[in-house]
Amino acid sequence: MPRQDEWLLGDLAAELDMSYITLYAWLGCGWVKGERGDFVTKLNKTWHEKNKMPRNASIEERINWHIAHARNCACRPIPDKLKLEIENRKKPVVR
Repeated sequence: MPRQDEWLLGDLAAELDMSYITLYAWLGCGWVKGERGDFVTKLNKTWHEKNKMPRNASIEERINWHIAHARNCACRPIPDKLKLEIENRKKPVVR
């Protein structure tokens, strides 16, 4: 659980009404300071059980799954190649 003066990345993105992906990129660039704590690495088992990646998923299915995953689970980041594809497409994150 984050301390009083800390935010989970997804919560901060929602509070700022911005894309989780953009905020995550800012973290990688050093424009936002943060650390990966134990509370961030936990798997949202319930979400994963209900939202399996489709077998032989298309690029669109992969993008949609990873965007939903980033909103609901912090077990791992969106793969770099897919983040680049998302940014190139400028796909808005649906709330």
